[in-house]
Amino acid sequence: MVDLNNQSSTNPNPTELLQSILRGKMIIAGCVILAIMIAAAKYYMTVPVYEAKAVIMVKSPDKERVIKEGEAGLEFALQTNVELLKSFPLADAAVRKLLNSEKKNNLELFGGRPAKSNAASGSANASAPDTNNVKLFAEKLQRRIASENIRNTNLIEVSVSSPYAEESALLTNTVCEAFQMKNAEWSAAQDLSVSHTIEKQITEQDEKVRQTEKALSDYMRNNEVYEASGNVADLQRSYTSAQSEYDANRVQYEILRKQLAFIDAKLSSEEKTYGNSLYQNVNNQFQALRDQIKAKEKAYIDLALQKGNKDPQVEELRKQLVNMKAEYNQVNRTKIAGEIAGSANAQKYRYDMIASKMQLNIRQAELDNSAREYMKLKDYYQTQLNQLPAKQVTFAKLTLDNEVAKKTYAFLKEKLDETRIKAASNVGGVVVINSAFAPSTPKSPHLAQTLLLGAGIGLLLGIGAAVMKDKYM
Repeated sequence: MVDLNNQSSTNPNPTELLQSILRGKMIIAGCVILAIMIAAAKYYMTVPVYEAKAVIMVKSPDKERVIKEGEAGLEFALQTNVELLKSFPLADAAVRKLLNSEKKNNLELFGGRPAKSNAASGSANASAPDTNNVKLFAEKLQRRIASENIRNTNLIEVSVSSPYAEESALLTNTVCEAFQMKNAEWSAAQDLSVSHTIEKQITEQDEKVRQTEKALSDYMRNNEVYEASGNVADLQRSYTSAQSEYDANRVQYEILRKQLAFIDAKLSSEEKTYGNSLYQNVNNQFQALRDQIKAKEKAYIDLALQKGNKDPQVEELRKQLVNMKAEYNQVNRTKIAGEIAGSANAQKYRYDMIASKMQLNIRQAELDNSAREYMKLKDYYQTQLNQLPAKQVTFAKLTLDNEVAKKTYAFLKEKLDETRIKAASNVGGVVVINSAFAPSTPKSPHLAQTLLLGAGIGLLLGIGAAVMKDKYM
C-alpha cells in the first residue's frame, strides 16, 4: 500500500514552496546582494573592450564590370576584400604606419600603456615600442580586426577592438588607410610592370635610331646620295608602312606577353589549369569566326599588294576588318563572362584575373596573326626594292631603317606615357565613407547586464538555500 502522506512530504505543493521562500526572504536578499556585489567587483576588474567602426565602399573597376555581368561577381569581389581586411599583410602595413606616427609611444597595442580595467584611472605610462617586434604587433592587431559586408551593398564595415576608446578609433582608421594604400598599389602593380618593360625597349630603340641615323649620314656623305628618286620612294613608303605595322604588332605582342607573365605569377597552378580549360573551351567555340577574320585579313593584305594602301577598296576592306575584330572581341568578352558566371568554381578562383588572362591570350593570338600577314607584305616590298640598282637600294634601305626606328621609338614613347598616366591616376577602388570615432561605451562588459545577471544568479541561489534550510533544519 502506498503511503500518501509520505508522498506529499517529498513533493511539496506550490503553497508550501511559497511559504518556505517567504520564511527565507532574508537569506534570499542576502544572496542577491552578495551576488550583485560580486558581479560589480567583476565588472570593475574586467578590462573593457571598445570597438570603433568605420564604413568603406569598394568600387567595381571597369574591367570587372565588363567581365562580371550581374551581382554575383560584385559579391565575390566584396568577399575577397572582406578577407583582405583581416589578412596579415594588411595588419603589417597598418603597424608600420603606426610605428611612423607620433602616437606610437602611447598605444596599448605596442605596450605603451597597460590594458586598464573599469576601476583603473587609465593613466598612460608612455614607452617607445620595440621596432623589432613588427611581426608580433601585426599578429596582435590582426586578431583584433573584424570586417563584414553590409548585406545587398558594396559597403564593408570595419572595426578594431582595444581597451581604450580613442585607440580603437585610431587603429580602425589606420587599417582603413592602409587598405586604401594597398589597394591602390595592387591596382597599379601591373601597369608599373608594363611601364618598366617599355622603358627597357625604348632604351634599346633609342640606340637603334642613333645607329641608323649615323649609317644613313655616312652613306650619303661617302656616295654623294641625297634623295631617293622614281619608284624607289613609293616602294620605300609602302615598305615603311608595312614595317611600322609589323613592329607595332610585335611591340603590343610583347607588352601582352609581359602582362600574361605578371598574371601567371599571381595565379596558383590550380587556377592556371582551370583558366586554360576555360580558354580552350571558348577558343573551340569561336574557331569558325577566327578563320573568317584571318581570311578577311589575308584578303586585305593581298588587295593592298595589288592596289596600294591608299586605294578606296583597300580602305573599305580595312574598315570591315576592324569592325569584324571589334565584334569578335565583344562576343568573346560576353562568352567568357558567361562561362565564368556559370561555372561551379566561380567562387573558388580569382576569376577576374583568369578572365583578364583569357582576353590577353585572345588578343595576343590576333596580334601574332596580323604580324605574320604584315611580314608577307613587308617581304613583298623588300623583293621589289631588291630589283632596283644597288646604290638606290642601299640608300632606300638605310632611309627606311631610320624611319622605321623613329616610328617605333615614337610608338613606344606613346605607350609609355599611357601606362604612366594610368598608373599615376590609379587611386584604387576603396573609399572611406564613414571614419571611425571613439565609442562612448565599451562593447563589453555592460554594467547593467552584469548586475542583472548577478542578481538573477543570487536570486536562484537564495531561493535554493531558503528551501533547503526550511526542509532540513
